[in-house]
Amino acid sequence: MTKEELHAQIDLTLTNRPLVNAEFEGRLEVVSSSLRAVGHTMVNVCPQSRELSLALTKLQEARMFAVAAIALHQEDIE
Repeated sequence: MTKEELHAQIDLTLTNRPLVNAEFEGRLEVVSSSLRAVGHTMVNVCPQSRELSLALTKLQEARMFAVAAIALHQEDIE
């Protein structure tokens, strides 16, 4: 996979989709934009390798769990 393809994949998988409850959209965008920046940095500084692929997968996992934390614990957010 080329760097351009990896960048496109990061933008696709680490970008927010419309939410039912727009109140939390800002929180999700902070998480997504931070992880996107890390992903792009990793693609720019790391050689293409299995380890880079795994690191990018872990970013996707981190976003998934952060979104779940926000969605599942909305009543705990001040």
